[in-house]
Amino acid sequence: MSHPFGLGLGIGGLLVNPALDAKFVLLIVIATLLGYVHVRVQPKLDGLFASSPSTSMSSEVADAINALRLRRKRLASICLSCVLTMAMLGVQSWGGFPVWLTLVLLAAIALFTCRAYRSTMPYGWA
Repeated sequence: MSHPFGLGLGIGGLLVNPALDAKFVLLIVIATLLGYVHVRVQPKLDGLFASSPSTSMSSEVADAINALRLRRKRLASICLSCVLTMAMLGVQSWGGFPVWLTLVLLAAIALFTCRAYRSTMPYGWA
């Protein structure tokens, strides 16, 4: 019986297609990083903000908040590069690119991610 959309490869597709293998590994990396941020980093940030008064904050608390926010930003940039790489590999699931083109695209993804990491957002995510 075939897949209703005619696209199903089954679990065997992971064994024969390296692009699918890489996408699966990157998916696990993203899920792990986002789980870490959700379970460990964000609750610490919320606790630090809740423990300090809204009018003034000690320098120790401010330093701890900045360190946690920097860690969260670094992990977000890793997730961004993983998502962009997965999108590039998604195109290669049905027909591979030459190795040189894949390496050029990976370099472009790395440059874009570094630029996004280094840029400042004056109004947060707005």
